[in-house]
Amino acid sequence: MTVYKPIGSQAKVAAETAVAAAKGEVVKTTSTIALGDKTIPAIFFASVVVTKGNVKETVIKDGFQNLETIQKSLPKEKWPK
Repeated sequence: MTVYKPIGSQAKVAAETAVAAAKGEVVKTTSTIALGDKTIPAIFFASVVVTKGNVKETVIKDGFQNLETIQKSLPKEKWPK
């Protein structure tokens, strides 16, 4: 298993955030992070646990990885179905 955050969603929000910041607009955040005596606005994304059972619906569907590369890295009995 591994953990994955869909890159397309992150890229879209990052681009929207960058444009808003460049225009001097207030950037919408979802949370904050404490850093020393400062509180930094942050945007968090949910992690997805990737297993053999959902690899096709996650990292392969999103184009982050392809089945052939995964198969080259694993013994045949561990290949996703």
